[in-house]
Amino acid sequence: MSQPADQQPCAVVTGGARNIGQAIALRLQQDGYRVVVVDIVEPEAPTLQADAYQVDLADADATRRVMAEIAEHHAVTRLVNNVGIVAPALIEEAQLEDFDKLMHLNVRSALICTQALLPSMKASGMGRIVLNTSRVVLGKEARTIYSATKGHCNPWRAHGRWNLPNTILRLIALRQAPLRPVLSGKTTHPILNAPDASSKIFR
Repeated sequence: MSQPADQQPCAVVTGGARNIGQAIALRLQQDGYRVVVVDIVEPEAPTLQADAYQVDLADADATRRVMAEIAEHHAVTRLVNNVGIVAPALIEEAQLEDFDKLMHLNVRSALICTQALLPSMKASGMGRIVLNTSRVVLGKEARTIYSATKGHCNPWRAHGRWNLPNTILRLIALRQAPLRPVLSGKTTHPILNAPDASSKIFR
């Protein structure tokens, strides 16, 4: 039996309309969370559309406005900073325009969303913030800029221990494994397939 909406734990997933973000959002719904998807496009999954917000997360002002609205209407205690794009290029081919775009979307949006939702997490006495990083920080051809953006997010977990010592907030850097598309068009991932996936990540 599902919980009433006002009693459900609430999670925000950025970039949750497609691919791994959608898989995360659907898994959270399956595990009993009310999921708010924030993405530039409408979610493909019908169950994610009711609480979705469409915004360009690379736009700082627009992102702040949307996150303020979410914080006003939802008692969010879980945040998955998942949104991210890739601009494949070797280091000598990397463009500054792509560097700015990826930094704004992959890194700055995570900071804005985290800052917007921290007050409600502190007020509730708990919170979990997931930073979806990547194993490309260990090295991969033509991922010069992308790996730099993901490398920026990796240290947040350690810094969070010092910056949030008097709360039970937890920052989690999730270094994703390769995704496996299947014939249905869905995305599979070892973490998402685990029976207690949300418990392992969020508790």
